Amino acid sequence: MHIKSVTIQGFKSYRDQTFTSQEFSASQNIIVGRNGSGKSNFFSAISFVLSEKFSKLRSEERQAFLHEGTGRGVISAFVEIVFDNSDNRLPTDSKEVAIRRTIGLKKDEYRIDGKAVTQREVFNLLESAGLSSSNPYYIVEQGKVSSLTTMKDAERLELLKEIAGTKVYDQKRAESLTIMKDTEQKKQKIDEVIEYVQGRLDELEQEKEELKEFQKLDKDRRCVEYAIFEQELSEATKNLEEIEKARETVEVTAGNSLYHVVVENEKVSGDIIKIMNESNAPGRVTFIPLNRLKALDSDDSIGTSEFIPLWKKIDADSKFNEVVKSLFGKTFCTKTLEDGAQFAKDHNVNCVTLAGDQANRKGTLTGGYIEQKQSRLDCWKQIKDLRKTYSESFDKSKKIKASIATLEEQLNSCITDLHKVESEVHNSKNTIQYEQQEIHNLTVRRDLIKDNLRSNEELLEKVKSILSSNKETIESYTKEKDLPLDATLNSREKQELEKLSKSVTELTTKLQGVSKNRLEKETKKESLRIQLTTNYIPRKSELQVLIETLPTDNSISSSHQTLMQLQTEKQVTEERIKDTTESVKRLDQEIDELGETIRNKQEQLETEKSEETKKLQTLQEKASSLEKLLNKKKIWSQKKEECIKQIKELGTLPSDFRKYLETDQKLLLKKLHNTNEKLKKFGHVNKKALDQYEQFSNQKEEFLEKKSELDSSAKAINELIQVLDKRKDEAIVRTFKQVQKNFQEIFQNLVPGGHASLSMKYRNGEDEEEEEEEDEEAKEVEQYAGVSIKVSFMSSGDSEEDQSYHLMQQLSGGQKSLVALCLIFAIQRCDPAPFYLFDEIDAALDPAYRTSVANMIDTLSTKEKIQFITATFKPEVLETAENFYGISFKNKVSSIKLISKNEALKVLQEEERLGGNPQEIERPSSPAKVDEMEDE
Repeated sequence: MHIKSVTIQGFKSYRDQTFTSQEFSASQNIIVGRNGSGKSNFFSAISFVLSEKFSKLRSEERQAFLHEGTGRGVISAFVEIVFDNSDNRLPTDSKEVAIRRTIGLKKDEYRIDGKAVTQREVFNLLESAGLSSSNPYYIVEQGKVSSLTTMKDAERLELLKEIAGTKVYDQKRAESLTIMKDTEQKKQKIDEVIEYVQGRLDELEQEKEELKEFQKLDKDRRCVEYAIFEQELSEATKNLEEIEKARETVEVTAGNSLYHVVVENEKVSGDIIKIMNESNAPGRVTFIPLNRLKALDSDDSIGTSEFIPLWKKIDADSKFNEVVKSLFGKTFCTKTLEDGAQFAKDHNVNCVTLAGDQANRKGTLTGGYIEQKQSRLDCWKQIKDLRKTYSESFDKSKKIKASIATLEEQLNSCITDLHKVESEVHNSKNTIQYEQQEIHNLTVRRDLIKDNLRSNEELLEKVKSILSSNKETIESYTKEKDLPLDATLNSREKQELEKLSKSVTELTTKLQGVSKNRLEKETKKESLRIQLTTNYIPRKSELQVLIETLPTDNSISSSHQTLMQLQTEKQVTEERIKDTTESVKRLDQEIDELGETIRNKQEQLETEKSEETKKLQTLQEKASSLEKLLNKKKIWSQKKEECIKQIKELGTLPSDFRKYLETDQKLLLKKLHNTNEKLKKFGHVNKKALDQYEQFSNQKEEFLEKKSELDSSAKAINELIQVLDKRKDEAIVRTFKQVQKNFQEIFQNLVPGGHASLSMKYRNGEDEEEEEEEDEEAKEVEQYAGVSIKVSFMSSGDSEEDQSYHLMQQLSGGQKSLVALCLIFAIQRCDPAPFYLFDEIDAALDPAYRTSVANMIDTLSTKEKIQFITATFKPEVLETAENFYGISFKNKVSSIKLISKNEALKVLQEEERLGGNPQEIERPSSPAKVDEMEDE
């Protein structure tokens, strides 16, 4: 895995889309450029995508990353890095993986292969490839080497802890301590709850005995109340059945005749049948014409108190009496079927019982169980109610449909408004785009205006010069004007001036006379015009009207003819008046006759009204009887429902709840009264004492179990903290040993014959040497004070015994840089990355050491297949590199391109010749000085 290409746009000094035209080599890549050209910005762009130190940026920090050069500014920037994933080090199926980060003033987003992802997903992907956040030394920025040379021993210890990954242990330990604290708080709360629950259990223990005695009396009370309610329910049910039996008698006797239609005569039935045929109405109808019914002789004398004529028990309008007699005249109501059969045989009539059993006069018996739900009268009543309900529902449906139509209109209106709003939003967006383009155009115009302003300022200076000379000329002309006119004239010109003056005087006199004469003429003209307008023209109009109104011979003849026509019309009108008078007399006579007829009809109407009043009184009496019966039925129905409700309210009944059913109601009421009196003594009893006692007991057990669980959790957390502390110590010791070993090997490789060592310093002032035993390595991390470095640069003439070790403070600048590089390489070897980025790490090295570093980089890139991208000002590293890239800086904009090795050497030679003086200073990456400026 290695970096294949980098694309930058709008980031720092890289305004336009900049990308490496040639892919980076998988081994060594060198980047050169003048000081201030943008090399550090290039490395900052890569860190911007890969490093977590730029993970959380505020708005002003994002603004600092945006390009600010000449011309229009940018509002967003992005950096995209394409990785070669041929070795599948990144856990994806793609052979190439592109990671892009885009920022703006109000946005910060990541994409992997064009798909939007979270920042955490990007860092997880990088860590899976070995780019660990705990060891960020795969990117060594400018100034990092020098910072390591001045690092104190305590700071090196913190660096070692960071590399060992102790942040993870510290984070887990802090989380465990937080959980411990929460656990202790929960335990305290549980103890308080257990104490409260135990107190309530003690109180409920005393209330249980009272509750048991109360429950015994309460069970007896409910048994008594159940017996009372059950007896009342039986009585109500019996009375309702008696009322319903009369309806069954009528239904059984009438049969299907209940649905026959009574009409006035055959003509009415014929009209109904015609209408049904025209409307294709289904079904069959039987009509009973009143005019065809004959009075049926009913022998009511045979009736007794045991055998009652059924038709007398049916209330109906008097005009329907014949219909009722025809249906029920030969039927008598009796109590038992046996008596009815004998009565029917003796008197040749039909008998029916209240239960609906029939005895026919021919000797046949009919009866048995009748399903109450199949009652014809009830069905007919339900049909009428359902029709009424349907009609009401239909009306409601119309109203609802009208409301729906109104709501649909409102919805359509809202949709129209929404479309208008969307259109306005679209127009606003277009307006914003147009305004942005206008802003850009105005910016361009502003630049042009500035250029024109400079030229106009130069022109203004010229105009001021010309204006000054013109002022001098005007002053000379002003002085000449103040002199007398004849002061500069000769004698001939003076004579000519006198002649002209006399001529002007004469002409002025003539002009005054002519003006006076013209004024007189105009005054006379205006006077004549006023007289014409106010007098002559109105008089002319009056005379014309008078002439037109004078009579002529034709108009006199026409008036005579009109007079003759009017006389003729008068005669005709007089004849009509005469005829009309005679007609009025005849009509008066007819009115008198009609009045007599009306009086006769009114007398007849009064008689009919009197009869109708009597019928209404009879109907009201029958309606009152029916209402009483219905009220009685309603009362018993309510009584029945109330009894059922009261029985339900008794709740779960005791097993012996039927023991009082046969007891007299008066005794039951007395017993109920005595029981209620005894229950009054238990008014204060807690009726839920048993449930609460059981509930609190269960809660106590639950809280004891929770407390036990929390104790176990606290013990496990303490053990976890001890394990984390131990692992943290082991990780630090293990990392220290590994870095120490790598540091010694790398230093000996770069400095042949030299020696170096890392020592752990303790708070008691001791140093941990390399030869210390295992038990000494297990000292707690809290005892560590720092990590010290000792090195020895042995000369060729010194023996190993003669060489002396030096601390970092005792070394020269070049030696310090070499030791810092050795430490960086040692750290990198602990957790190797697939690529490394070095920004001028060889700046302070001596030439001999630069060659050694270059050779080591070459060895790592060729043998271990590690990619290096290095920025340098020194030629030694160029000898072993494959690709070379040059960064140029023009008009405050950086660009990068592939160059040859010779071109790269020329750039370095030119920079060395100029002494590294920067032409342009790179802008820092953020206000917080995220990375170092390039050294001059």
